[in-house]
Amino acid sequence: MIPKKPFIISLGGGKNQIPFIEACIRKGYKTIVVDKNPKAPAFALADIKIIESITEYRKIYLLLLKAIFNSTIAGIGCRSYGKANSTLAYLSEKLNLVGSPLFSVKKFYHKYHLKSLLERYKIPIPEQVLFIPNQKFFISQTYFPCIAKPVSGESKRGIFFFENKTDLEKFLQNIQEEYTIEKFIEGKEITVLGFVQNRKFHLVSISDKITTNFPPFLELAHILPSSFPDLVGEIRFTCQQIVNITGLINSPLVAEFKVDSKKNIYLIEVIPEIGGEFLAEMLVKKHYEYDYFEDYVRLITGQKLILHKFKKKNLETWIRYLSPLQGRYMLNSIIETPISEKLDIFYDRTFLMPNTIIDSNNGNSSRIRVIGFQKRPNPFRENFIPNKTFHLEAILEPYHENME
Repeated sequence: MIPKKPFIISLGGGKNQIPFIEACIRKGYKTIVVDKNPKAPAFALADIKIIESITEYRKIYLLLLKAIFNSTIAGIGCRSYGKANSTLAYLSEKLNLVGSPLFSVKKFYHKYHLKSLLERYKIPIPEQVLFIPNQKFFISQTYFPCIAKPVSGESKRGIFFFENKTDLEKFLQNIQEEYTIEKFIEGKEITVLGFVQNRKFHLVSISDKITTNFPPFLELAHILPSSFPDLVGEIRFTCQQIVNITGLINSPLVAEFKVDSKKNIYLIEVIPEIGGEFLAEMLVKKHYEYDYFEDYVRLITGQKLILHKFKKKNLETWIRYLSPLQGRYMLNSIIETPISEKLDIFYDRTFLMPNTIIDSNNGNSSRIRVIGFQKRPNPFRENFIPNKTFHLEAILEPYHENME
C-alpha cells in the first residue's frame, strides 16, 4: 500500500502565497489552501480548497477536521498579515503543529503596547505616546517632528508626519481610533528577515530600505547587501531579545530599524510574519541564491533550517518601486528611456495602468511598478525621485474631483 502524502495548510490563496505553496509541492507535500475568494490564484495548486475568510479561525478548524479525516497534517503556514497570523497560531495549537503560542503572537498587534513592553527590557525604540479618542492627551514639544500611525495599521496606511503641536492636535480632533505618536528619528532604514526556530533567532538578511521623504513613507527600494555590515551582531542580539521577551517559539520574523548618524539603532516595526512583498521570493533568492520558502517549509514541519552563508558579491541586488509623488494624481503613462548603466533585470511587474487615479495616502497600494535588478555598487543609494527609476518615469497629472 502506497503511504499517503502529508498535507500542509496554506492560510491565504493570493499570488503572494504561491511561492510558499510551490515550495510545499517541491518538498513532496500535498496542500490545503484556505481563502474566501473562490477565484483565488493559489487554488489552482491546491489538493483541497476551503473557501472561507482566513480570519474565521473557528470555522476553519471545523472545516479542516472534515477535510483531513484520516490524513496527516505536517504543518501550517501563512503569507498574509494581521489577524491571519492569529488564526495561524490558533490552528497550530489546536492541531498540535509547529508554531508559536497565540498569546505570544497577539502581543505584536498593538504597536504601542508591544514597544512599551520591549522598551522595559532596554530594546531601543523612538519615544512614543498613545492617543486614545475622548481621553485627555498631552505631548511634549520635545517630540516634534513626530509620526502618527494607527496602533494596528498595516501596508503604510494612515501614517502622517507633523512638525508642530498645533497641526497634530488639529489632526487628532477627527480621529476615532487609537494612534501611536512617535518622535521622528532622522536616519537610514534597514529591513531584517529571519526565522525563529525553537526560540532561537536565525538571521536571513539585512537589506537597506529607501522610502519617500513624505508620509506615509512609501517604499522606493530594498537593496542587498546592506551598507551597515558592522551592525549585524547588534541586530542579531536585539532580535533574539525580542524573541525572548515576546515568547515566540517557531515563526518567521521581519523587523525594521532606523540607524541614526551615530549608528544607534531604533526599532520601528517588528512582526512575526514573512518579509514584505518581493523580499523573500525575489531579493533574497537572487542575491544569495537561497530559497527562503523551502526553509519556511522546514521550519513549520519541524526540520532543521539550512539557511545560507552570506557569500559576498560584487553586485547590488535591488527591488525598486516606481511610486507617485505626494498627493492625488492621474497616471497618464510610463515612459521608458535607455538605461544609462548596465542593469541585469530579473523581474518587472506593473501594478497600475494609465488612467488610474493614484493617492499616495493609500500606502503601498499606490505603487505603480516594481523592478528587480542587479547592478554595480553605488554609494549614492538614497538619491531618488519617487516617480522615476533608472529608466522609467511615471507621467502624472494632478487629480481633482471636478476632472471626472
